[in-house]
Amino acid sequence: MLTAILALTAISASGGEQLRLAVSPAQSFAPSNLSIRARVVPNAENRSLTIIAESEDFYRSSQVQLEGDHAPATITFELRGVPGASTSSLAC
Repeated sequence: MLTAILALTAISASGGEQLRLAVSPAQSFAPSNLSIRARVVPNAENRSLTIIAESEDFYRSSQVQLEGDHAPATITFELRGVPGASTSSLAC
């Protein structure tokens, strides 16, 4: 069974990308270990980033604190043992 992940990109009101997610591997056999790379434009208002992976039988979330405009531009999350699902989603 293949694990399908939908990566969402948040767009600011000014039209510039503030957050970009990349999930690797894009497709794999379950259970799967996923690496999620979040690129965040540093901003003084950024306080935390939460990543949620969810399907009918699976839920996992991870949250990191951000140091506003001093936060790193790239943050990496790893999800281990993600089961196969016909529909899954990844949100932030």
